[in-house]
Amino acid sequence: MQVKNLKGDEVQFALKLKKNEYAVIYERRVIESVCIARWNSDAAHPLLELRVELAGRLPRFKVDINAIWSRLMSAFQQEDFDLWDLRKVLQKMLRECENQAGDTRSVS
Repeated sequence: MQVKNLKGDEVQFALKLKKNEYAVIYERRVIESVCIARWNSDAAHPLLELRVELAGRLPRFKVDINAIWSRLMSAFQQEDFDLWDLRKVLQKMLRECENQAGDTRSVS
């Protein structure tokens, strides 16, 4: 956490505070990331899976993806892979969950 010491008028001007109003500002910084690369060598569906934390931080996400690829370059080229858009899969999973929830029956 970084604390900025602003003096009276500087704070009021910077934050447009009225007289007798005060503000506390917190800045959250992620200082480490966990990145995973996993190869699934299934003959029918080979898959290189890269897992990177997103959590609303797109610039860091891009840095992490580039860091993974820089370490994998000796074995793989990024251009040799097609991105797999998981939005369709996610939507299908959500629909299936909703359908299963609606099919719940009690067994006596």
